[in-house]
Amino acid sequence: MRILSFQFASLPHWLVFLCSCITVLHAKTPVTGILIDQRQGKPISAATVVLEPRQSFVLTDSLGHFTLLNPGLGLRMHLRIRHLAYQPIDTIITLDEAASTPIVFYMVPRIQELMEVSVMPFPAQERTPIAFTRITAKDIQPGNLGQDLPILLQQSIGVVSHSDAGAGVGYTGMRIRGSDGTRINVTLNGVPVNDAESQGVFWVNMPDLAGSIDEIQIQRGVGTSTSGTGAFGGSVHINTQLSSDTAGMRMSLSGGSFSTLRQSLAISSGALEGGWQFGGRLSRIRSNGYIERSDAELSSLAVGARRKGQRSRLELNAIQGQERTNQAWYGVPQDSLAARRTYNPAGAYVDAQGNPTYHPDEVDNYRQDHYQGIYEWQARPHWALKGTAFYTRGKGYYEQYRVDETYERYGLMPSVVGGDTLLSTDMIRRRWLDNHFYGGILQTEWKDGPWNIQSGGGWYGYKGAHFGEVVWARMSPAQPLPSRYYENDGLKTEYHLYTRAEWAFRSNGHLFGDLQYRSVDYRFEGLNNQNQAVNQTAPFRFFNPKAGVNWQPTPHLRWFASVAVGHREPVRDDLTASTPESRPGAEKLTDWEMGISWRGRNTRWDVQSYYMVYRDQLVLNGQINDVGAYVRVNVPESYRLGVEMSWSTQLHPKLAWTANLCLSQNRVRDYTEYFDLYDAQFNYLGNVRGQTQAVAPISFSPGITSGSTLCWNPLKDLAINLLSRHIGRQFLDNSGDPARALEAWTVHDLRIDHRIKTSNHRPEWRINLQIGNILSRRYSANGYTYPYWLDGNLVRDNYYFPQATRNILFGLQVAF
Repeated sequence: MRILSFQFASLPHWLVFLCSCITVLHAKTPVTGILIDQRQGKPISAATVVLEPRQSFVLTDSLGHFTLLNPGLGLRMHLRIRHLAYQPIDTIITLDEAASTPIVFYMVPRIQELMEVSVMPFPAQERTPIAFTRITAKDIQPGNLGQDLPILLQQSIGVVSHSDAGAGVGYTGMRIRGSDGTRINVTLNGVPVNDAESQGVFWVNMPDLAGSIDEIQIQRGVGTSTSGTGAFGGSVHINTQLSSDTAGMRMSLSGGSFSTLRQSLAISSGALEGGWQFGGRLSRIRSNGYIERSDAELSSLAVGARRKGQRSRLELNAIQGQERTNQAWYGVPQDSLAARRTYNPAGAYVDAQGNPTYHPDEVDNYRQDHYQGIYEWQARPHWALKGTAFYTRGKGYYEQYRVDETYERYGLMPSVVGGDTLLSTDMIRRRWLDNHFYGGILQTEWKDGPWNIQSGGGWYGYKGAHFGEVVWARMSPAQPLPSRYYENDGLKTEYHLYTRAEWAFRSNGHLFGDLQYRSVDYRFEGLNNQNQAVNQTAPFRFFNPKAGVNWQPTPHLRWFASVAVGHREPVRDDLTASTPESRPGAEKLTDWEMGISWRGRNTRWDVQSYYMVYRDQLVLNGQINDVGAYVRVNVPESYRLGVEMSWSTQLHPKLAWTANLCLSQNRVRDYTEYFDLYDAQFNYLGNVRGQTQAVAPISFSPGITSGSTLCWNPLKDLAINLLSRHIGRQFLDNSGDPARALEAWTVHDLRIDHRIKTSNHRPEWRINLQIGNILSRRYSANGYTYPYWLDGNLVRDNYYFPQATRNILFGLQVAF
């Protein structure tokens, strides 16, 4: 039940074990017992058991067991058992020789607590045999000073984050185990977030989402069956909380380097009559960015309503985001990095007087709204249902200044000036996307004794209108502007069904099985063999089985093993830029995972190993297809092999250390590279084949990533954190060419978090200071390359996305 995790998640298992050990050591005949749920027959963990008048107490472990100190045989003692989700037990027991036999207590659930049951709040639970990380709002809050969510998650295992503008505001992204955003499944309250066509996630469309987050679960690898696109590198599942049981208001103000400024106001009504509660958040973020002309202006409005009943819960959410960012996605040319590493070529042109200048509105302007309705119903004590309806609306454009474009390319009649016919001129164009994404999800969960069975499915529909228009021309064409020069729609429908079951055996083991069927249908305007635009369809059908085992021989130790199969369809551009004959196929991944974890008194560590085997992975190799387009191709075999380690330890009562390390080998087999060929006058001569490598590295997949957080608490409400991360060398493509790579980097940040608590009914103040990249390291977190042959020489045009050198953010928060 959700209330259990809320109340007791912060109490580590070692406390239960330690209390039990102390009791056993000091009693010759201990009092032992087992707590059982009267209705479901399952053990009850994290219940408080008190033996009076001695006041000895203990918490039940994950199997419902407890052991208490026996002060002496023949005594009559008062035993009190308390748990927020169950009716209390008060009884008198006699401590005689029979005390060595465990006493079984059956607890009756509180009916009013049924409203707190949440059907599968996250796809993976503690005993699910996959690799995952749980991040709470408490973990995110100190660093939430205006930067996007990928930057706030960059200390997580296997995560590499990047920012186009270099300062963490605007267009940002992340990779997990080397897989980019199109291969990471993202959900928001269980609703798919990935764009249906590109399968990417545009975090800039959800400004200040971190200000409304309750919890995040990051799964690595295929993971469990979830809504949305296939997870090939991992999943990020986000749960928001826009209202709470208590009334309050929180005002946040932060700012710093690059004129970054964040303003946020969050309000909650608390519980009202009828079980309703309301809340919302209003945010505004702006930044000039580290890169030249990479300004970002972001705003967000989030409102929510929730009604709790005895057996049900209704939740309504609306999250709106508006972004206007100057384009910084072209990167910095390699030859500019040394002298002008913040150079931005976007919108460059020469005006009528011959002066170099930049188009002031070279911007991306987009709005995205998320509407969600979620209903949960506890139909029976062991059976719950959850239904979700959603609608996501997006509309916007990006504007570009284009130098010396031909009228013919845009379907325009040439301009005639003084009897001369002009075939080309400078133009400003806008490319629009107007989309609708909608659907429903139904989930059910059944728990009875050792069984926990979850089933569900979902149906989604997507319609995306793509069109472009010329809004200005230096030498106007014969027809009036604006004028549309292309227009087409993309349609996609999808449904999925799954059943997931867990079976507990021998009190400390769990078997896991997960079966998913996924059906995807594209409808779009594509090209035929004559390079003509025609309407086409592309169906895909996937079956994704998963299985695993979880074993916990002691309260300290846990290990798991699993295997999962995932499939992923091509993206829209793979289909529209190819013919049915050259169209790439779907990708397949078989993910083998194994892990072991240990929880001690002051130390916790986890080790996971993985072997991810791809069939027909889609990669860019420079090849041109039968219609002259650069497309991704299926490579027969590739793999990722690695080990992930994480640990946390209390070095001193005031000093803690948390760290992670990932070592991996990421390879593609039989990789063939293709190059464009030009003569000395830069005339295109065709596409030529290069050498085939038996084994080549997978692009953007560092062999080592690590993160470290050293936390010092000199005072109770003061935390000083040193955050470090190291990312190994990454190749910009699959060639393994050292001249086409991102060099390794190590970066350190300093973060200070100070909470000032006053008396009751007074505001609580919070002051944050973050110094990023304190050693002012120069590094680039992302990039791309275009290699080609020019007059017999191999040329490598590399472009990089430099990240900010030393920078400062300061935050002030007051909560009433």
